[in-house]
Amino acid sequence: MAVRVTKEQTLRTMRVIWFAFIMSVVLYIYVCKMIRPSSPSGAETTLFVVPAVLDLLSFLWIRFKRYAPALQSLQSQPEDVRAVAKWRVFLVALLAMAEAEILFGVVSWMLNGIFRQSLPFFVLGSLLLLSLWPRQFWSSSPIADDRPLG
Repeated sequence: MAVRVTKEQTLRTMRVIWFAFIMSVVLYIYVCKMIRPSSPSGAETTLFVVPAVLDLLSFLWIRFKRYAPALQSLQSQPEDVRAVAKWRVFLVALLAMAEAEILFGVVSWMLNGIFRQSLPFFVLGSLLLLSLWPRQFWSSSPIADDRPLG
């Protein structure tokens, strides 16, 4: 038997996921502060710039080519379970990519032991995460389809 899932339940779930991603940033910083490398490896931070830029370009491509149309579809067809699911999938993908930017900073910090060099990764990833707060774009009603979103 399929359980009817409301858009509000999906939105609450996405907000919990978003909050978990934000809390992981705090935990990353805490762990990095507690576990310092005994001797910095001297690895160049520029080593992490290329994959970080590629991750950022992928983030922007998904944001504008995939997430924006999914969001527009959700706004035009708020009762469509597929539109809600599509929005959810691309939002999680974007959250993961923003988190990857932060992880480049964590790896850089752990290898170099210098927070200043890792700070741009943390700032960029955090700004991307903060920009992805799940907003309500529809009126309150259950999703028309009886199929679960999962």
